[in-house]
Amino acid sequence: MAGPIRVLYVDDSKYDRELVRAAFRRTDGLELIEADSKAAFEALLQEGGFDVVLSDFDILGFEGTEVLERVQSTWPEIPVMIVTGTGTEEIAARLLTKGAADYIVKSTGNFAALPGRIREAAERWRQAQEKQAMAEELRKRGEEFRALAENAPDLIARF
Repeated sequence: MAGPIRVLYVDDSKYDRELVRAAFRRTDGLELIEADSKAAFEALLQEGGFDVVLSDFDILGFEGTEVLERVQSTWPEIPVMIVTGTGTEEIAARLLTKGAADYIVKSTGNFAALPGRIREAAERWRQAQEKQAMAEELRKRGEEFRALAENAPDLIARF
């Protein structure tokens, strides 16, 4: 991945944003862009250019499921990671089933591990994009070969 991994971080808690900032300061190759409200999130999301979205689950005015749905409808290829201090296993399962890349319970240790988890999510996304591009290339080549074989006036032999 060329350049830093750009992370849109959505959280209305100043305290939690500072913990995430501290974790990012100790890590090269990550750029943190913060949204502290629904309006700020929506404006930044429209600008685009993010590699990962990291969102608190409980945000004033909306919740992580809405963030996930908005990102998926605007930039479906971007992985969304949800962090929470109040979530349950049921919420985690629901979010992961809906396509969240990760679900992280807020704790000092988990905040410190965020940069690594973000890199992993971005790498999984990159690999999925490469796999999709290769599959599309194979599909195109198959169509070309099939068209050639079906329309060739002479016998084609492959050795």
